[in-house]
Amino acid sequence: MNRNIINALKCLTICCGVSLYIYKLDNLLYWNVISDMFILLGAFALLNGADNPSERTRKFSGILSVIFTALVVIGQMIWNNNNFSDMGSLSGIFQNALKFFGFYFLYDSLLIRLFARMKNREYKPAQNPDKVYFTVNKRSFFLMWGIIFLAWLPCLLAYWPGTLPYDAPGQARSSLKFSDMNMHHPIIHTAFIGVFYRIALNFDNPELLPILYALAQMLIMSAVFSFTVCYMAKIKLPFWFRVLSLSFYAFYPFNSIFSIVMAKDELHAGAVCLFFISLLSAALNPKAFFKSKMKMFLFILAGFLFVITRNNAWPAFLICIPALLFCFKKFWLKTAALLLAVAALHIIYNAILISALHVWKGPVKETFPFLAQQLAYVVTHHKDSLSEKDLADIYDILPEYAIPEYSPRYADPVKGRLNEETLKNNPGRVIFTWLRIGVRYPVGYTSAFLSNCMGFWYIDAFINDPSVQRRYIETSFNTDFDPLFERKSKIPFLLDYYESFARFEGNISKTPILVTFMSVAFPLWLLILLGGILIYKNNGLVITLAPLAALLFTVMLGPLAYGRYIYPFTALYPMLFGLPFLARLRRRASPRVLRGIK
Repeated sequence: MNRNIINALKCLTICCGVSLYIYKLDNLLYWNVISDMFILLGAFALLNGADNPSERTRKFSGILSVIFTALVVIGQMIWNNNNFSDMGSLSGIFQNALKFFGFYFLYDSLLIRLFARMKNREYKPAQNPDKVYFTVNKRSFFLMWGIIFLAWLPCLLAYWPGTLPYDAPGQARSSLKFSDMNMHHPIIHTAFIGVFYRIALNFDNPELLPILYALAQMLIMSAVFSFTVCYMAKIKLPFWFRVLSLSFYAFYPFNSIFSIVMAKDELHAGAVCLFFISLLSAALNPKAFFKSKMKMFLFILAGFLFVITRNNAWPAFLICIPALLFCFKKFWLKTAALLLAVAALHIIYNAILISALHVWKGPVKETFPFLAQQLAYVVTHHKDSLSEKDLADIYDILPEYAIPEYSPRYADPVKGRLNEETLKNNPGRVIFTWLRIGVRYPVGYTSAFLSNCMGFWYIDAFINDPSVQRRYIETSFNTDFDPLFERKSKIPFLLDYYESFARFEGNISKTPILVTFMSVAFPLWLLILLGGILIYKNNGLVITLAPLAALLFTVMLGPLAYGRYIYPFTALYPMLFGLPFLARLRRRASPRVLRGIK
């Protein structure tokens, strides 16, 4: 068939599929003609520029297009119904098929052009950069550290005296004695809060707690981000890219707000950045890395901080071990020793906390929100087909009175009702029951999981999901604290500006590019795209994405999709966007340039 005819049919399919997705109408005759014309013209321009790709390009763009299309089409279906009920009718099947092929052709043409652009453009790093600032030296580090810290100070003044959200009051009270600390929250973070809580109590001024905590966290995170930009100079990322990254860290309100929020995710984000940089150093030049005792020591230290600053980071670390061993198979013995050292430190750390310091473990139920959601979904939708034994086994894990509290996109109501004694005393029976029910209702389990974590994968999910009881960034004072704090903003108009980001309201929620950039699902889409690009280029840097992918997976098993859970990925956006530059550098740079990356 003539290529122009094929492209015309693809254009029509893109137009129909995208329009149906946007307008969500059953009757195709009601579409907006003007919008359709723009879609049609854009699709035609894309398809004309995507002709004659290589077989490899076609294969990779096709695979990525299928993944992205599935995330969009299935996402809209789950968002509207919290299940796959749209596929239960001929009309639903037809509409979803039309949307699927429309988005597939759209993404495929976009990706083919992206791969072609990357293939035809070379990145040539400066051999001898003649710059005093924003490069690799102590002067640049301290200058950028100061710039970022000072850029964040107005945010603290706007929120003065700081924040005390959700779990912070409980952590502050328990921080005075190790025997009162709960491993539900990372102990290192609770102890960190305790340092400033003791100071506040000694001066009989509780307001010192949020103020001193915010200042200390700002100093730590601005230092980490300054080091990150310095490392960009070391690995020869473009000067303009480093300046843009510095601006992102200093002036993007997301970073400013999180720098003062008293939650575990901020310091964990710093640990994620350090671990990523250490792993990137190994991937860029494995020989130099495994010859350097200092680099290997720093890898162990960064890995240890990674696993102790967020509870879900430990299983994420375990998940990515096979990938790390495979990627560095030429140095498998040293790699295994490094990973074993991190694991040993984590085990010893927990043993000291529990045995010597008498820190008590958190509730087991906190580990199983996905299990609670899946069992509650099956009972809610398929109770009549369950046997008495099935119901008895389920109710032993999740009591019957908890089922009416099931919320598809918020696991806390049913998770909190899980039988703690059953989970502790009969974990094998719990897992067996969960698997046995899941084998019979795989679609129900899938629906429950995708609904609960859909904010992490559906790019068009509303950030302020009405079914989730928390806003994008929690910046309030928790009322569960005595004495209560009173906000005394020093810059009220700036407080309103930052709050528009924290609440994702007003013009912020209507800005197209910013909506996507701030989407909780953006990290997953970015990781998939970068993974595809690096694998397409046969580049070993793809291993740096393994811990991030594992970390995101463990977050998706949590109780809800929430803005602060993606902050470790947001903090890494500059480094992640720099990976395509490094991929081209490794392929085209001279050995002399590569030797400089040490």
